Amino acid sequence: MKKFWALLPVAMVASTPAFAQSGPAFTARAEIRAGYDESRTKLELSTTTVGNVTQIVLAPATGAQTRRFSANDISTGFEAGVDGRLGESAVIGVYIGADTSNIEECRSRVFAPTAADSACSKLGTSYGAGLRAGVATGDGGMIYVKGGYTKGKARTSYQNRPLTGQTAGNVVFNVNENLDGYHVGAGFELNLGKAVYTKLEYVRTVFDGGYKSVIIEPNNIDVRRNQILFGLGIRFGAM
Repeated sequence: MKKFWALLPVAMVASTPAFAQSGPAFTARAEIRAGYDESRTKLELSTTTVGNVTQIVLAPATGAQTRRFSANDISTGFEAGVDGRLGESAVIGVYIGADTSNIEECRSRVFAPTAADSACSKLGTSYGAGLRAGVATGDGGMIYVKGGYTKGKARTSYQNRPLTGQTAGNVVFNVNENLDGYHVGAGFELNLGKAVYTKLEYVRTVFDGGYKSVIIEPNNIDVRRNQILFGLGIRFGAM
């Protein structure tokens, strides 16, 4: 979470939509959104030798190996917030939101290139809150940045390749937890009228540590999320 607090000052000086120069000092907004969703999982796990076959174990053993795998699908969600005008073209706001992911995918031959081990990733619903800041670009447009806190459910599992004479490998771990993290992003917002707007946004989420009840150091599971989202929203009491 230290990274998140370090990024907040950056988010506070860079972004928000282009509103008219007259009107109320604050405006509320609500939007729905959907788009591309990707999870990137890094596994740093210890190895040992079982029956002349290198296998993954949770307890620190002969040496750690690192592998990465990704999965992608679509996500849908919403965001609501309040924006305040600073001068004629700058805005800073607060927001809350939630996104549901459809990611549920497995990858084989992760640690064993020629054998059937497998790693799986599933993302659930995540909730977030944060700050955003922007600057008007003219013609009802705005470039903005955002950043804040995220809490979301992520399930990760790994199954070893089968040993000689066996048809299935052992499940090393299968963990499903709510993870804390932070998100940062940037986007472009465009007014379609006084009260309606559309936006295109990129958001990166880092789940800052998790699965500590199962994973033993120096082993580690690192989950990150990338989203490219299209949104459509309404303002109440538009500036």
